[in-house]
Amino acid sequence: MHQPTVSDRDVHVAGGFSLDAILFADGSFETERIGGNAVWAAMGVLAGGGRPVAHGVVGRDYPARVLSDFTDAGIDVANVRRHREGRGVRVTYQYTPDGVRLQPAPDEALIHLPAEHREKFIDTTRSPFDMLGALPTAADLPIDGTGTFWHLGLLPVARFHELVSQLRASGVRHLQVDTPARSELRTQGWDALGDALADVDVFLPSTSDTDVFAPDLSPTELIDRCHDLGAPVVVLKCAEDGALVSTGAAVWHVPIHPEPQASDPTGCGDVFAGAFAAAIVSGADPVDAACAGAAAASFATRHTDPRGLPSLAPSQIRLRRKHIAQRVTRL
Repeated sequence: MHQPTVSDRDVHVAGGFSLDAILFADGSFETERIGGNAVWAAMGVLAGGGRPVAHGVVGRDYPARVLSDFTDAGIDVANVRRHREGRGVRVTYQYTPDGVRLQPAPDEALIHLPAEHREKFIDTTRSPFDMLGALPTAADLPIDGTGTFWHLGLLPVARFHELVSQLRASGVRHLQVDTPARSELRTQGWDALGDALADVDVFLPSTSDTDVFAPDLSPTELIDRCHDLGAPVVVLKCAEDGALVSTGAAVWHVPIHPEPQASDPTGCGDVFAGAFAAAIVSGADPVDAACAGAAAASFATRHTDPRGLPSLAPSQIRLRRKHIAQRVTRL
C-alpha cells in the first residue's frame, strides 16, 4: 500500500470509480461514461486548490488511459488498485422529462435500445457483493493517518462504518463524510448512521438522500437530528436551494451560483464536498469552505465528464466563491 505523504494541500478521497450508462429524457443514451463519487470529489479538491490523493478500486475493464488522465490532471492514483477478477462499479440511471433521475434505469425504459447497447446498462449498486468488492477496505487505508485530511464518498453502510472507524483510529486530523448508500438508508433509516457521526468532523448529507428516510423533517430539524447523533458540523446540501451550514451554535445559508451553461447536475454534490475539504485544508472555516464548494459545484454542472473540470482557471473559482460569500445569510 502506498503510504500517504503529508503536505499542506493533500486531501485523501475514498469512494467509488464507476462506468455509467445514462438514458436521457429525449430517448438518447450514453454508455461507458466516467463517473464515481471518488472521481468527482477528487476533481472538486483540484478545483478548490488542493491536491487529491484517491483511494479506490477499479474493475478489470476500467480504461488504463483514464487513470493516466487523472494523473495528468494532478490526482494521485497510486492507491487505486485494479480488481482483475471483478467488473468494478457500474451505474445506470434515467432522466425523466420532468427532470427526475431514476437509478438504476428501469428495465422497461431500456427495451427500445439496440441489444449491443442495452447490455451495457449494468447496475452493480444493488448487489452488496459487487459493491463491497469494488470499494476500498480498511486494509487499503493507512495504519497511521496522523495529520491527514479525508473525505469519504457515499458507501454501503458496512463499509461506511468500517472506514470511519479505521480512519479515526489512525489519527486523521479531519474526517468528513457523505451519507451511506441511499438504498440502505431507505430500509434502515437513521439506524444506518449508528454512532459514526460522533467520529467525524463534518457530515455532508444531501436532501436527495435524507428525503428517502426522513421526508417529513424540515431542513433545520434534519440538522438538529444530525447534531443529536454526534456530528459537530453539518453541511446539508439542498440542490438548487444551496446549502445550510450548522456548527451547532448557528446556521448559515450558502446560496448556489446559477450556471448559464448548466447541462447535468451529476457529481455536483461530490465536487462540492471535495472543494469544501480543500478549503478546510487551507484554513477556511466551514461557511467559507461551503462557499468554495458551491463555486466548484456550479462549474461542475457544465461537464458530463469529470475530466473537464481541471480546465478551469483558479481565478474563475475564486471570483465565483467571492460572489457566493457576499450572499451568505445567517438564519
